[in-house]
Amino acid sequence: MHNNHKVLLHLEEAIITSFPKYAHLFSIVGLDEEHILWIAKHFLLFHSYEYTSHKSIDLSGYDKSSLDNNPYPYSPYLEYYKIPLFIKSDEHIIEIIEENIKKHFFICININISKLKIFDGFSLIHPVLISGFDSKEKIFYVNDFYPPSSKYRREVINYNEITKGVLHNNNHDYCFLFRKKKVDIDIKKEIDLLVYIVRENLVKILYGDFIPYNPYYFKTKNLINYRVGLKVYDEIVVDLFGYGKKAFHVLLDSKIITYECLKVMEKYGKITNLMLKNYLDLVLKVKIMRNLFMKLELLNKEKDFSLLVKMINEVKNYEKKLILDIIKHLFNQSN
Repeated sequence: MHNNHKVLLHLEEAIITSFPKYAHLFSIVGLDEEHILWIAKHFLLFHSYEYTSHKSIDLSGYDKSSLDNNPYPYSPYLEYYKIPLFIKSDEHIIEIIEENIKKHFFICININISKLKIFDGFSLIHPVLISGFDSKEKIFYVNDFYPPSSKYRREVINYNEITKGVLHNNNHDYCFLFRKKKVDIDIKKEIDLLVYIVRENLVKILYGDFIPYNPYYFKTKNLINYRVGLKVYDEIVVDLFGYGKKAFHVLLDSKIITYECLKVMEKYGKITNLMLKNYLDLVLKVKIMRNLFMKLELLNKEKDFSLLVKMINEVKNYEKKLILDIIKHLFNQSN
């Protein structure tokens, strides 16, 4: 949507429930088979260094995310620019945002979200994605994880709140611009590589810990909160409310992204439709489990979690059988 006073850039539905930087980029790129391999590489591949030795996996350029202190993973499907913000006034911030959106760039900028009414006083320096504006109404269209549901969505935020949020952020000297670009790819080669990545990912979940790649969390002692292998179910039960909802969010992210990969694989005959349907059932079970945990946490019912523990064990057993069937099917196809 584009006219003299209003520009609104198209975004896909985000498939991720945590990690805003990934949510921003995944929603810009989209989920068709042209882009799903890149998403698989970045959320299913980088946890294991063994994969980097596989001769058919081209990781060239993937260290670009570390250049110029760029916190975003490199994608061949996006133009990236890190631009300095020599802010002179509120009007200057608005001008920078409007000018770049008119050029079809999404803008990711760190702001102090305590200045946004929708966050109800919660204070955090946080990257939001600006995807449009209406200069007549003096509003920006801003994507983020908003309360009370923490669902990633687009909301209308007035100019004044955004400029205050930027100016009250100690790290407001730059922002990032992203714009989609067309890349020619060999679909058959990409699908074969996707099958390999998903298969090895499922093996790792079945027999290992599997920690999804996120450089920041590798530097912390709380790695246990970010595991998504089958062992994590037992660890969660041992210290249920010591984990926090982040562990459940990351677990759900892994299932959602794997399901999107499996959808593409089913389209190309790599798995059966029944396997895909069963995996969707797993995604729904994990989502229900996550939501139940959040409800119990909100109600402070730490002593009343027998139903959740039962559900966690049922989901673990269901997932174990399901991914074992998929792994066997994929290995049989490769022989």
